[in-house]
Amino acid sequence: MKCFGYTNLDREKLLTLSEITFQADAKELRNLISFLTKCVDEMESNSGWEHEHLSDFSPNSKESVDIIVFRNQ
Repeated sequence: MKCFGYTNLDREKLLTLSEITFQADAKELRNLISFLTKCVDEMESNSGWEHEHLSDFSPNSKESVDIIVFRNQ
């Protein structure tokens, strides 16, 4: 698994991340788990599945960051 991201100050330079920290409450983590489970289910059932955004999964969410799951080729 590889992790990438941007800083709030520079949305142009994609960084390779060595660590990720989630500062969240239980409701946010349950939403993230549901999102990841959905991604896994779709990835396993659809060989053409490429990626999904947390912001599309829960558009009314108040999370301040978008998490993108991208299929490892």
